[in-house]
Amino acid sequence: MRTVISLVAAAAMTAGACAHQQSIEDAARAACVDQGVQPGPEMDACIEENEETIRRAREYRTPPPPRPSGRPR
Repeated sequence: MRTVISLVAAAAMTAGACAHQQSIEDAARAACVDQGVQPGPEMDACIEENEETIRRAREYRTPPPPRPSGRPR
């Protein structure tokens, strides 16, 4: 299950790099639905766990390389 969550976190980070950034809650909910979790207390717990995983993944992601300084030629 942790592997699935890691893959979801990586997908969320990739989506975050796009022009439209998906909310953490939406990404977490989608991951739970993909795992087949049914609505109710189990879904709520799954969403909370996935939200925390996604937040940690976003905090520790590698920053983009610095842009070159100066004017392009």
